[in-house]
Amino acid sequence: SLLTSTFTQVPTSTQVPSPTPTPTCELYDNAEKPCVLHNDIFFHQGPQSEELDAALAEAFPHWSSFRQSLEWRTEPASVGEIIKDASFDLAFDINPAVTLVTVGMLLDWQLPPDGDLYSLAHEVAKELNSLYYDYYFDRGGVQVKYPEVRNPATYAIYAFFDYDHVRLNEWCVVYSKLYKQSPLCSP
Repeated sequence: SLLTSTFTQVPTSTQVPSPTPTPTCELYDNAEKPCVLHNDIFFHQGPQSEELDAALAEAFPHWSSFRQSLEWRTEPASVGEIIKDASFDLAFDINPAVTLVTVGMLLDWQLPPDGDLYSLAHEVAKELNSLYYDYYFDRGGVQVKYPEVRNPATYAIYAFFDYDHVRLNEWCVVYSKLYKQSPLCSP
């Protein structure tokens, strides 16, 4: 994805481990197509800022003290507020829970070295939205190229992580652990 190639990763030796994967994410539906994210969840208003912050405090406590000044806010914003703001735009409206997990995985759960979480999160949400509609409208024959994918929301995550099934599973596991619910499509 565009963001993966332009963002500098933190050296592996300093990375905080992601939550330990558990075999709870059954990525494949009855037709053996991965469906890691239900379309309704992709566009759902998602959790409130406080809920995002609480989930992070439990799973990635070093994120809970991060703050960023944003020109439209009077006080420095928490990660939950940043992600919530970055997930909504005049052109798109992504579930902030989806944005947060995707950004966190992109950063290997390290805080952005430049301190600008908002810009990165906004670009991630914008790219996810674009990828969703690439599949939905079959731009460039995406549905024919990736017949193994069941829906636009799953395609967006799958394409964002360079069509990697392992990362797709990791995304599902992290989402499930952070929010205590599955993002999977129903069978």
